[in-house]
Amino acid sequence: MGFYIVVHIVLGFLAVNAADLQKFSRTYPSKCPSWVQDTWGQLGSVIMSLFAFAAIITSFFQWGLVYALFTFGELLLGGVFVKLFPLGLRFILALIGPFIAFLIMGNLWGFWYI
Repeated sequence: MGFYIVVHIVLGFLAVNAADLQKFSRTYPSKCPSWVQDTWGQLGSVIMSLFAFAAIITSFFQWGLVYALFTFGELLLGGVFVKLFPLGLRFILALIGPFIAFLIMGNLWGFWYI
């Protein structure tokens, strides 16, 4: 179960990071790279948010309602950790985040193993 806890925290971190950077880029456009406001930043934010939501649904169908609620809590916990990382690292994680989220969800759905 420890693997699933870490994976859900990472998914929550990536989803909240992408959404927070979208909001940050609208407030402070000069402090952000141009790709954050461009298609890649918006698409990455949508992909990671959908994968975070899909993780809750996946947990519900595999283990039931209680584990789906735990997954929701783990995603929120990952969102809490976002502000602890420096902004430059958060930009890098937002850039590669959709690929990381894709690998994690492929593992949760049983397509491959990490």
